[in-house]
Amino acid sequence: MEGYVYLARRALPGSYRQELVLTDLVALTPGAGRRLLAFLGEHRALATEVVWRGGPAEPLLFLLDEQAYDSRILDRWMVRVLDARAALQARGYAEGVSAALHLDVEDALFPENGGRFVLEVAQGRAQVREGGEGDLKLDVRALAPLYTGYLTPDALRLAGALSASDDTLRAATALFSGPFPSMADIF
Repeated sequence: MEGYVYLARRALPGSYRQELVLTDLVALTPGAGRRLLAFLGEHRALATEVVWRGGPAEPLLFLLDEQAYDSRILDRWMVRVLDARAALQARGYAEGVSAALHLDVEDALFPENGGRFVLEVAQGRAQVREGGEGDLKLDVRALAPLYTGYLTPDALRLAGALSASDDTLRAATALFSGPFPSMADIF
């Protein structure tokens, strides 16, 4: 099996038209993706919309002949870093990036989670030690979107959520770059 879809038809109010609501959609190959999209398109006589949850870079949308779709953010997920040092050390980093960040994290709710420390990354692995210069200043509330890649260091600085020199910002951008975090399922 290379792919499958589980769907339900839902009548649109005040119309004989329907929408297809996909609760599970899996395509392991491009051929499976194209076939599933064609299968959904075969419902066009009655269904005017197909609705499913996906990430911001949904690969199946790239397989469409025309990029005619609406994308909406329905639910944003939340993250709070409870142990900044352990989280930063356990996070994965790109193999080719080596950098050191001197962080100054403030956490009003859990003061032991804050403080100054140095994040050193080499060959995809991180070490965190106490101390440092505190060149990148941020609240734990800004650490979560930085950590996950939800917001870039530039975006956080623009929002006033962190302060850092341009060099420090470039190092943070290199360390925390990656795909936008997303989750196709809701729990």
